[in-house]
Amino acid sequence: MRKLHKLSQDSVASHTGIGRSSVNSIERGDQRPPVDFLIKFCELTGITSDSILFEDSIAPAQVSNDHLEALINEANPDRRQLLVEAVQKEFQEMKRAIDEVNSENTKLQSELETLRDEMLNIANQLRQVFEPKN
Repeated sequence: MRKLHKLSQDSVASHTGIGRSSVNSIERGDQRPPVDFLIKFCELTGITSDSILFEDSIAPAQVSNDHLEALINEANPDRRQLLVEAVQKEFQEMKRAIDEVNSENTKLQSELETLRDEMLNIANQLRQVFEPKN
């Protein structure tokens, strides 16, 4: 990925805060990249972590359970751990987002009920004003 973006190991090392030899070790697969490195590398290149963790650039939301299981099972132990951690993180982020949406939905539903009650109240008041009196 570094070469695709025409970056030297020195520039990657400088931007990510690790040594050039560590960049080299990560590229060879001898060293597992720290999460901070992945974040900074993604910022530097403009690519997503999905592109790195899922070699075929499939976003986690598009990965079937079978495909994900195959990716994890075929990976070497270090990469397998990275994949598991990425999936766990993605799951937690999705769960948090769903909780936020559910909370917002509850608030909006409450506001909608309040507005409905106010409209019914106004409709009753208008009815009283405009209905012919016997």
